[in-house]
Parts: sequence; structure tokens; C-alpha cells
Amino acid sequence: MNHAIVKEEKSGVCSLTLNRPEKRNALSCEMIMLLGDAVNESASTGGSRILIIKGGDERAFCAGGDLTESMSSDFGRYVKAIQYLQQSLINYPFPAIAMIRGAAIGLGLDLATLCDIRLAGENAYFSANAVRLGRVYHDTQAQRLIRIVGWGAATEMLLTGRAIDAKQAGKIGLVNQVYPANLLEGKVYELAMEMGRNAVAEAVRDTKSMLRELMQKGIGQGK
Repeated sequence: MNHAIVKEEKSGVCSLTLNRPEKRNALSCEMIMLLGDAVNESASTGGSRILIIKGGDERAFCAGGDLTESMSSDFGRYVKAIQYLQQSLINYPFPAIAMIRGAAIGLGLDLATLCDIRLAGENAYFSANAVRLGRVYHDTQAQRLIRIVGWGAATEMLLTGRAIDAKQAGKIGLVNQVYPANLLEGKVYELAMEMGRNAVAEAVRDTKSMLRELMQKGIGQGK
């Protein structure tokens, strides 16, 4: 695995770390493809029953897309890479946990919302900053945010591009729990081990499948 994405597997848990600290883990096209490949590999081998995605340092989970690439003439290639990563996570058969420290901005916010559960450190902050870059959020990304936090909170985030802190993110349901920085990683792995126990793994996987279908169809439109 390329050093920009660090993969570790232990006790049924696959951990993928974004490791580009000099860019606050901003995602290049190569990183996006590597992350999608790693997610698909974890799904196909079946050795892990839980996925954790995290940033490699405390300053940032992911500060968004690499602007030098996302604003280049090869933007179409960048968009296709994002779509590949999104589908990889949407189709991942087991629970995915985002461990969020520091910035989760733009594409970093989208990456977090693609995970099933989001646990944040007290220093985490979140921004749907597309409007501040003169852009419009993709409708599927906006729809996912709306379904997680509700119309009012999502509208404010999307129209202003303002950052919200971990406490506010917890209040609107963007993150499931907020922990002190020194406790966050332990809490994430504690939750992963709880969901990954053999006795419940199959039921958890089937529940994940049901939730994915409901998210795609909309609540009230299930079978």
C-alpha cells in the first residue's frame, strides 16, 4: 500500500489511515483511488468485519480535495476517482467508522458522511465549504448530508460554508459521539471490537445492508 494510505488489519478490524500531513490529508487523485482500492480489497478478502478510516495526525481527518488537482484541466479524472471511492464505501458490506480529529472539510466531510458511524475528538471541526470556493456541492453529497443532519442544519452548512465545531456537530447528529483527544482512539477500537464479535457479525452485516437500502431509497420506501 502506498505510504499516503496506511493499511493495518488486526483482530477483524481494517484501519485505513490518510497519511499526507503536509497537506492536512487533502486527497489527491492517487490517494482517492488508493483508498477506494483498499476499501474494496478489505471487502473482498473477508478477513475484516469492521473498517476504520482516520487521519494520520491530530490536525486533520481530511482537509478536502487537493485543490491543485480538483481545479486542473483534468477535473473529469478527479471526479471519476471520487465516484469510485464513494461507491466503494457505499457498497462496503460491513460497518465503517470515521475517527475524526481536526479538520473534516469539503471532500473530507463527504468521506466522513460515507461512513456509518462518526466518532470525533473535541478538536474536530466540519465544513461544507464548496460555496466559498465558488462551487456547488454535488446533489448526492448534499442529499446524504440532509438525511444525516436534517434540512435546516444542512441548508445552513451548504449555503454559508461556515465551519462547526465538534460540540455543534454532535448536537445536530453529524457525529455520534465526541470524546477528549486522548480517549478517542480507544473508544473507536472499543466500538469496532463490540460490533465485530463473531456472534453478531452476520447480523451487523445484514443490518448494514438494510440501512444502505433505506438511505438510498429514503425512509418509508423500504420493503
